[in-house]
Amino acid sequence: MSYFRELSEAAQFRTRAVDRDSFAEAALDSWVLTLEDLGAGAVCDCRDSCNTACHEGCSFCCHMRVVATVPEVLAIANEIRLHWDRREISTLTDRIEILNSKSHGQSDEEWGIRRYRCPLLVDGICSVYNTRPLDCRAYNSQSVSACRDAWKSYLEWDVPVNQHVLAIYKNLQAGVLNGLVSMGRSSRLVELTAALNIALKVEQVVEKWRDGEPIFEEAEIDPLDPEQLAFTDIEGSKVEWVPSDSFRD
Repeated sequence: MSYFRELSEAAQFRTRAVDRDSFAEAALDSWVLTLEDLGAGAVCDCRDSCNTACHEGCSFCCHMRVVATVPEVLAIANEIRLHWDRREISTLTDRIEILNSKSHGQSDEEWGIRRYRCPLLVDGICSVYNTRPLDCRAYNSQSVSACRDAWKSYLEWDVPVNQHVLAIYKNLQAGVLNGLVSMGRSSRLVELTAALNIALKVEQVVEKWRDGEPIFEEAEIDPLDPEQLAFTDIEGSKVEWVPSDSFRD
């Protein structure tokens, strides 16, 4: 069994454990911490081979599309409801709604060209850093200048990425998807902004999703989207992640 498969299966096990707790708020918090520990531990294990140029305040990548699993979105919405005041939540939901009206259904390339800024970015800092999606944890760079150039001209993308760090978090995401599938839930990824636009507006969103209502259907990415194709065989026996670049033109 490969190292990445072990990570994926650990994430799958933990996701199934959360479902036994009916995805209660406390269970979501614990689930996020478990995934964070799994990822951080794996990064620590690879030591120098996992070095990146990423640092606080560098937010070029926060102008890219983010895809996530539904539990990741629910965890972010839960943190916002618990720790933000009403004015902050109202301001955020306005930003999300405006961005979603512009970006809904667009591809990675369309997002990058238009430089849409993540609505969770506040004063250049991620406002939900501790519960940020696995996609955000996965993305990294070994050159700030390359990120700056890509931000200016997305279609000329040439950012050196630490593939080991990327694989750690994307395999954790594969494990979450496998966990959802094993519980009879959808393996479809959702676009973060569109999903948050739902999660922060719908009352009892966790309960409705848990009970099988397709409330995040409008936020799901296209089944032929490269990011979804990376997990195409998720409902079979596949556990490990396949780089989505292999599905791009």
